[in-house]
Amino acid sequence: MEIIKKMKEANAEDITTYCIPIDFQGKKLGRLRPITVDSLTNNTEIEMITKWRQNNQQFFTTQFNVSVKGTKKWLENAILQSNGRILFMVENEEQIPIGHVGLCEIDDKNKYCLFDNILRGDTNYFKGGMKLACSKLLDWCFRVLDMETIYLQVLSDNSRAINLYKELGFQEIQLMPLMNQIKDGVTIWVPVINQPYYEVKKYLLTMRLSRSIYPK
Repeated sequence: MEIIKKMKEANAEDITTYCIPIDFQGKKLGRLRPITVDSLTNNTEIEMITKWRQNNQQFFTTQFNVSVKGTKKWLENAILQSNGRILFMVENEEQIPIGHVGLCEIDDKNKYCLFDNILRGDTNYFKGGMKLACSKLLDWCFRVLDMETIYLQVLSDNSRAINLYKELGFQEIQLMPLMNQIKDGVTIWVPVINQPYYEVKKYLLTMRLSRSIYPK
């Protein structure tokens, strides 16, 4: 999708043009700033994203030894080089980052995408900022990307996130039992298949929001 490509290629001088404003009742409160190629040279920001992931491992289905080098590689290969994926930094009015939100599996033909990597990293600034950021990203998905349906997946014990998504209008559609696999120090929670006696300890909840029922 061309708009996604342009956002990720934007340079520092033009980045404001490609930010999504976060406002409420006519007042600008912050912005969604896309991660770009230039972001790879921002070591402070990469270190910050690394720290956020380290502190929130329990909310991800893949858990590993997070490093600055690995985060930079992930941003370069998984985010910037993917045609169907983008990540935004959530910033307050003073452009202080408080978290990030993203999209993946952007399907222009079938008109759907997934909310991805929704994470609040700093709780000291911008109260309510993540909800506003998610709301603005939903608006942008429906209005600019012309999506019909938006999905997300979240671990079922992440009640705070689930409550937020319900407030945004998402509906639960599937609950999948998970089992953990550990290899080379990496823990991955995968679907339970053909194991009727496995004691399930985690579930993955899939939620959906359609344009036709979007509150706005």
